[in-house]
Amino acid sequence: MRVLERESCPLEVLTVPKGQFIKDLREGSEVEGVFLVQRKSTRRTREGRPFLTLVLSDRSGIIDGCVWDDAEAFGVSFSERDYLRVRGFVDRYRDRLQLRVLACARCSWQDLSAEDFLPAGTRSAADMRSELRSRIASVSNAHLRALLESFEQNPTLINAITLSPAASSIHHDRVGGLLEHTLSLMALAEAVSAVYPDLDRDLLQAGAFLHDVGKIRELDPTPGFPYTDEGRLVGHVVLGYELAMLHIDGIEGFPAALRTQVGHLILSHQGEHEWGAPALPMTLEALVLHFLDNLDAKVEVYRKAVGARNGEGKEAGWTDYVRTLGRALYQRGEPEGGKGAGADRGQSAQPAFTSRADPPDLFESSS
Repeated sequence: MRVLERESCPLEVLTVPKGQFIKDLREGSEVEGVFLVQRKSTRRTREGRPFLTLVLSDRSGIIDGCVWDDAEAFGVSFSERDYLRVRGFVDRYRDRLQLRVLACARCSWQDLSAEDFLPAGTRSAADMRSELRSRIASVSNAHLRALLESFEQNPTLINAITLSPAASSIHHDRVGGLLEHTLSLMALAEAVSAVYPDLDRDLLQAGAFLHDVGKIRELDPTPGFPYTDEGRLVGHVVLGYELAMLHIDGIEGFPAALRTQVGHLILSHQGEHEWGAPALPMTLEALVLHFLDNLDAKVEVYRKAVGARNGEGKEAGWTDYVRTLGRALYQRGEPEGGKGAGADRGQSAQPAFTSRADPPDLFESSS
C-alpha cells in the first residue's frame, strides 16, 4: 500500500466537491472527499502520545477514522457535526476498515448537497404509506383503529413518521427508516398472530405501529441524525408513550384497560431496564413485540454489515467486526445454480443411501 505524503493541517484546498462515498472505499484506497463528523474523541497511547479517533459518515455508510500525527492540531480545527474535507488512505485495524486522515479542513454545508449525506431506503414514501393504510384498515378493534388513524390522518405526524430514521446509526438509519421498520414489525406481528391464536392480534398491531413513534421527537432528520435535546433528556420510549396517551385521551370511550395495555407495550418494548425500558414486558403481546423488534433490528444489522463488505458481492465470506453484535458475521454464497438451487421444497431430499441395513462401510480396509 502506498502511503500519501503527509500534509499540514488544516488543508486549504481539496479538488473534489464530495469525492468518494464510504461504500466504495477499499483497503489501500487513497481518499479525497467530504464526510460528516459524527463523533470525535482524543485518546492517548500507552506512551502518552495523543491520537484522534473519528466516526465519519455520508449517505452510503459509516467508517472509523483516526489521526496519529499532530492529533492536537487536528482536534482543534473541527468539531462533531462539522463537514470535513479529508485527504488520507484506508487501512485495516482490528478487522475493520479505517480512514487514516493525513489532512483536513472544515467546509460549509451550504456548499454541499444534503442528499450526499442523507441515506435513503429503496421503498418510496407513497408505497409505504399505502401499505400502512391497508394494515391500519385491517385492525378490527374500533378503538385501536381510531388510535392508529389519528396518527396516519394527521399530515404533520405522518410526514414525520415517513421521513424519520429509526435510529441514528445501528439499524434503519436512513430517511424513511422508521416507517420501514414499523411496517416490518406489523408484518411480523401478522405472521406471528397466525401461529399463536391466544395473541391479541389487533393490540399487537397497535404496539408494532406505536412502539417507536417517539423517534420523530428523539432524532433530528438532518445529516447524521443527531439526537434532539428532548431525545437525550427524555428518550423515545417516554416521548412515544406521552404522544400515544395524548391521542388516546382524545378518543371518546377508549377503554381504560386497553389504554393501559397500549401504554405497557410502548414502555416495555426495549425488553430490559438496562436497554432503556421503564417497564419489563409482562403481557404476551409485550413479550412478542420486544422479540419482534429485536429480530428486525438484528436482521438489519446483518444486512448493513454484509452490504459494507469490500466488493465481494454475493460470494461467501466474512464481514468486518460488527461492534453492536460483538462479532464478525458470515455471508453464505448462493448455491450453484442460483438461489434455492438443489432443493425442491415440494419433495423430500433423497437419502445418501437407501438401506438402513447396508450403510457404507466407513472403516473398510484398503488392503
